Order: sequence, then C-alpha cells, then structure tokens
Amino acid sequence: MNAFPHITAMDWIVLSLATFRLVRLIVYDEIFAWFRNLFHKTVSSRDDHQNLVEHIIIKGSGLRYAVGYLLTCHWCTGIWISGFVVTIYIVLPNTFPILLGLSIAGMSSILQSFINEE
Repeated sequence: MNAFPHITAMDWIVLSLATFRLVRLIVYDEIFAWFRNLFHKTVSSRDDHQNLVEHIIIKGSGLRYAVGYLLTCHWCTGIWISGFVVTIYIVLPNTFPILLGLSIAGMSSILQSFINEE
C-alpha cells in the first residue's frame, strides 16, 4: 500500500503555488512584519553613494536566532513551508479549498509582478 495519495499534476501546481504564496506572506509581506520583528530587526543606512541600504540584524541565540535566520531566506523558509503544505494536504485533504485559494493568490502575485515590470 502506498503511503502517499495519488498526486496529480494539478495538485502539484496548486501545492506549489500555495507554498509560494505562504512563503511570500511570511518572509516579505507587511502583514507579517510583526512576526518577523520578534526574530530580527531591519536597520537602514546609506552607502558610499548615499543610496539607502537595509541590513537585517537577527536577534537572540539558539532557536530564536535559527528562526530569525530562516525568516531572512525565502529558499530556507520554502523548504519548511512546502513540507507543511504537503503534510496538511495528505493528513487533512479537506483543506484543499484553502490551499487552492492560496495558490490563486500566488498566481495573482506572480502575474502582478509581470504587470508592474512594464
């Protein structure tokens, strides 16, 4: 017996986009700044050409430092979020509509970034 349910290509796309959206939400979106501020702070300074540069200073040590570091890296956070999303999908398949909503928001975010580049 297979421990994993059959995952279709469409499921994979939905899970991928839901993961993308959750990572953006946690690592970059303003609505989660309060959470990130528990683990690191952002300090602004000027470089030699007077351009504004932001530096992230991770707070604490041990687990707090590890979480703070994780929240500065979308690649790192993506690994953990993808594990969470897949686990939720397998253990609680009724959450699929929520994951679908996140994936639609993720695709919207991707499309918006292309529109903003024009």
